[in-house]
Amino acid sequence: KLTFRIYTDQALLTRDETKNQPLIQGILFENDYIMIAAKKKSYKSILTMQMACSLSSGTKFLDTFQIHKPQMVWYFATEGKDEDIKDRFIRMSQYVKINPKNIMLICSPGFRFNSKFGVEYTNYLCEHYKDKLPKVIIIDALYMALKGSIKDDEDVNDFTTRVRIFAERCNA
Repeated sequence: KLTFRIYTDQALLTRDETKNQPLIQGILFENDYIMIAAKKKSYKSILTMQMACSLSSGTKFLDTFQIHKPQMVWYFATEGKDEDIKDRFIRMSQYVKINPKNIMLICSPGFRFNSKFGVEYTNYLCEHYKDKLPKVIIIDALYMALKGSIKDDEDVNDFTTRVRIFAERCNA
């Protein structure tokens, strides 16, 4: 479902100042779409998991970047074994403050956001967990979450559109 936002009259000249507040100082703002890209096995998952922990608890990210308040985070793990991913969170929680009530871990190897099932399942999640909608959605790993080729503009655009519609539905 494609949605439009239409602004006329005074609404055109008025902005919501709360939308300009950083979720993570200098790194992540509301309605941002960021991507972390690096070589294989360069600890991207560790970085995003630590980000999720800090966001969930409202504590500084990497002991440096201010997070003003705890946020609900949905973490989509699209590769790896569930118990291994949970074990990482358990080990990380010994060093990084985490509020597990503010993180929902969704494990589904090979889950594709821009597939028919992906659209249906994200709609289901939004409805079923409407009282725990995320402020931040983390997708790890991109290449497993995208149906098609990461080198094909049409596939990437379709993926991005589906994720943005999903995030908008969640008000993330």
